Amino acid sequence: MPAQFSSGAGFDADEAEERQTRWAIPCRQQGIPAFTEEDVRTYVAEHPPLYTMFGAVPAVGTVRFLSSAEAASLLRQWRAGPALAALPPEKELVCLVELVGPFQIRDPLRPLGRVAPIASRLYLVINAGNGSLLTWVPVDQ
Repeated sequence: MPAQFSSGAGFDADEAEERQTRWAIPCRQQGIPAFTEEDVRTYVAEHPPLYTMFGAVPAVGTVRFLSSAEAASLLRQWRAGPALAALPPEKELVCLVELVGPFQIRDPLRPLGRVAPIASRLYLVINAGNGSLLTWVPVDQ
């Protein structure tokens, strides 16, 4: 993953990593996608994968179901190359979820005392077949 979450609300990196490994939208229907846009919005509101830098549950912007190839194209556009490794084969369906921040991103390469970058949006890439979080990408556009 390109960076680690920091919410300013006591949400540390270990907790964020644990949430990512167990965070998954419940599958409520047969086939792919195995969940709906409404399922995504409800689950994020009830089980946020992270919080904004002010400690609030992030708002959900857009929710799109698209092929892994289309998601990879967007990730490249946002210069999120490391996130591409977590994507399934090109023809598989994923769910791209926009979370509205702001989010403060911890960067382990920044010296102590330097301000961490802030992203206004963060995108979650979710496996449309089983609801698991594949990767996330902070974006400031």
